[in-house]
Amino acid sequence: QMCIRDRNEQESIFKQPSGELCKIFILRNSLMNQSKILSFPKRKLRYCFSCFILDGDKDCIQEPDEEDLSDNVAKNIEIMENEKRALMETEMERIKKEQHEIELKEAKRLEEIREKEETVRKMLEEEAKRKENERLILEGYKSRDGDNPLIYSETLSVPPKSFLNPSIPRDSKAQPPVYLNDAELYSCTKTKKTEILEGLISPPEGGLECINQDILTRQSGILGDMFIQFIATMSAERVALPVRIFEPRSTIDRIADMWRFAPHYLAKASSAQDNIERIKQVICFAFGGMYSFAGQLKPFNPVIGETLQGSYSDGTQVYMEHTSHHPSISNFLIEGPKSSFRMHGYYEYKVQMDSNSMEGQQNGPNIIDFPNEQRIVFHYPKMKIHGMIMGRRLAYPSGNMI
Repeated sequence: QMCIRDRNEQESIFKQPSGELCKIFILRNSLMNQSKILSFPKRKLRYCFSCFILDGDKDCIQEPDEEDLSDNVAKNIEIMENEKRALMETEMERIKKEQHEIELKEAKRLEEIREKEETVRKMLEEEAKRKENERLILEGYKSRDGDNPLIYSETLSVPPKSFLNPSIPRDSKAQPPVYLNDAELYSCTKTKKTEILEGLISPPEGGLECINQDILTRQSGILGDMFIQFIATMSAERVALPVRIFEPRSTIDRIADMWRFAPHYLAKASSAQDNIERIKQVICFAFGGMYSFAGQLKPFNPVIGETLQGSYSDGTQVYMEHTSHHPSISNFLIEGPKSSFRMHGYYEYKVQMDSNSMEGQQNGPNIIDFPNEQRIVFHYPKMKIHGMIMGRRLAYPSGNMI
């Protein structure tokens, strides 16, 4: 037998006669009814001795009660289970904390990568924008008061050469005037004679005949509707037309097509020393752009105050402004490089109809001034389109140009 008197002793292991080791119960403090159970091999239970405890500070040794031992065993099992559960919970919390820290580090790393990618993207965009601005500036685009060369001005309320009052402040809600790039201009502007006269043939009796069935189909049936509206308003300018017969640009844009030969003929006229030779060059300029009248699709009517500002390849500047809605009038100004010539005037758009034809005219003077104070004035003729309801679709000019 073995008597345990040391309350601080945590474990007692002794050697049996057979030489096998066996662990026994140790009660650290019987007064507080706390104990620690140490497991031992089942097949060696026969070598276990009775365990006596010291009851308080008494010198007598008592053998523990079996019921107390059973209670202590159950309590110790519960304690061990609680400790095991607490340990597992602590371990799970530690794992969760580590996983959360890993996720935070990964999220931070991904955010840093995204910030770097965004920085690189902005740098590339700024570099591409800078190169594009340099290219536009070389091509003649330039802002008067901003960084974007495609925006003419951020502050001006009216364009140059305008009839509007420039002292009126610009509305901050209105979009600033912008340049049209080449892609936007050429997408709806035909620059070759074969493109402009596509679907048109020249019959023996003169003029031009439209044989484009797509255009003829789109325009079929509109004259009857126009005639009914004309009877109601007694004004051809107030007649509403279906959008299918329009081309995607404004009238003042299309009119500028007539002047595309100005850099060639008017430049020659300006350098000519003889007045008769100068008149010849002006006549070539006036006739040269007339074939643009033959287009069968109608441009949209300009809105009041609409402006167009552009330049030709030699630096000739073009300014147009729609100054009246009823009657429909547009003013224009063309200035040659180094003040070599100055062309100005206005057009009042007039339309007349009869049972099977339509007649249109840009009524107004074309005034060209040269440095030697010579002035040449001409008018464009009327353009008549026959066969609106029946017969061949023919277009031909009529009237005088002088």
